[in-house]
Amino acid sequence: MSGKQLGSGLAAGLVMFGLSGVYHTMLFADVFAPAEGAAAPEPNMVVIGLAFVILGLMMAHMYPKGYKGGPAMSEGARFGCTIGLLWVVPLSMIMVAVGELTWTILAYDVPYHALEGAIGGIIIAKMHGGSA
Repeated sequence: MSGKQLGSGLAAGLVMFGLSGVYHTMLFADVFAPAEGAAAPEPNMVVIGLAFVILGLMMAHMYPKGYKGGPAMSEGARFGCTIGLLWVVPLSMIMVAVGELTWTILAYDVPYHALEGAIGGIIIAKMHGGSA
């Protein structure tokens, strides 16, 4: 992994982690709160942060392999949105099927993660400065 990939992956992962925290715990906390009476454990923020760093690093590793040229904003957004949808749609549907999420939460979460991924992809594309 090159220095550009490492730096851009860490930056994207940390930004996506921060955005996710604001979205899920501040802006739409009522949507993502457990059902009344349900005893939800406190989320392990270290593991969640690590997961976002891993996601950012994986995205940064993959980005130059698919880069075909074009402006960083549009290439990064397209790439990141695709990655966001690739991971959140199947996982969320499985979580609905096993009773861990509702369709309402899925409806809020899927568009958000497409946008979050696009932002992460733009960060990676801008820091790569092209194909890396």
